[in-house]
Amino acid sequence: MSAESELMDLYNRWRALSNMEGEAILACDWVQLAEAQNEKRLLQDHAVALSERLRCEHSADEAQAAQNRLQALVADLVCIEKKNGEMLAKQRRAVEGKNQELRRAGLHLRQIHGAYAPGADAAWNCYS
Repeated sequence: MSAESELMDLYNRWRALSNMEGEAILACDWVQLAEAQNEKRLLQDHAVALSERLRCEHSADEAQAAQNRLQALVADLVCIEKKNGEMLAKQRRAVEGKNQELRRAGLHLRQIHGAYAPGADAAWNCYS
């Protein structure tokens, strides 16, 4: 299989993983998100090696033409990654807002508890 074909397959796999990431972000499935990101991390080194092999297999003009053919797919990947980043930032803001609400509720509960809970028992209950 040529380096260009392998790169095409790799980028298509990357797209599938990026789409899985988007679904995981929407579902707040952080385990699935981490798994997709880990798999993409493994693909990075392979993509670099394939790009180098592509340059070695072809003349400079042929390699550039192959890169140009792959460019549309790469541009699509960039758009998906950007969208995922925006969704993740939105989820993070929502979680941070919820965290602030929970902290305020905890503070209020402690205040209420302090106001209504009986005081500590006195050290001396009787003088006998």
